[in-house]
Amino acid sequence: MNTVKKQIAEIIRKRRIEMNMTQAQVSGLLGYDNCQFLSTIERGLSKCPVQTLGALSIILNIPQERFISILLTDYKNQLIDSLNAGSKMIKSARKTG
Repeated sequence: MNTVKKQIAEIIRKRRIEMNMTQAQVSGLLGYDNCQFLSTIERGLSKCPVQTLGALSIILNIPQERFISILLTDYKNQLIDSLNAGSKMIKSARKTG
């Protein structure tokens, strides 16, 4: 399971339970007829859209900064990996050239 999905899933599930809310109740507030969407997010099987994170932060009283921090750290790591891959391409080309 993706670390970001796992972290976000854990935050949402834990807070929903702390607030004594069912998946069906939260799903209804999100505009869904059943709880399948929320269930897949809470199990870390689906990526939660950013807009939905915003709605969940209000419904479950979760500071948006918690989600922002997780998402920015992940994006930063992706950028570093991509930049490093670019550096390796140049180093390889210099060796063969």
